[in-house]
Amino acid sequence: MIFYFTALICLLIIFLEFKKRHLLLKFIRPIFYISLIGAFSYISYQIIDQYNNFDAGIISNTLNSEIGLKWFLSYVRFHFLNSHLVSLIFAIIILCLAEYFNKKKGEIFMEREEYHLSALGIFLVGYPGFIFYIPAVLISGIIGSLIFIKKGERLPLYHFWIPVALIIILIIEFWAKNQDFWKLFAF
Repeated sequence: MIFYFTALICLLIIFLEFKKRHLLLKFIRPIFYISLIGAFSYISYQIIDQYNNFDAGIISNTLNSEIGLKWFLSYVRFHFLNSHLVSLIFAIIILCLAEYFNKKKGEIFMEREEYHLSALGIFLVGYPGFIFYIPAVLISGIIGSLIFIKKGERLPLYHFWIPVALIIILIIEFWAKNQDFWKLFAF
């Protein structure tokens, strides 16, 4: 379910980037926050559903004790929350750093909405996906510069953040999560 949600958000933003940029400028912050709320709402639903399943099963007596509740909270943090919390923390750090350094240098690195595009991409690919996402965006920018830009000019990463996020999400969903090496990164 979270795959479809993240893919849909990416497709919406790609559409807005290329067809309705004025709407993207206006709505990127709300889209960012709605994505956070949507993802954590779904995670909350999963946690409640997991609790109800455990409560209906053989461990219901243990689950209703203090020790059982502590175990359950650590279980859901480990299985449901950690991936999204780590990517959210990293996304906020990148957003703040990008905004700080861009303003310090006279806004030459990024467009204003690009802060939220980069943070949204990081959040949507999740952990451990963002470990591969950041280098993929940078490498895409380098390759794009080599192919399309004359020497001395620079290619902004504006149109790379979300399309690369969508590609990484697809790679994770259909290939990486089934590989042994991927399990080494996961919580």
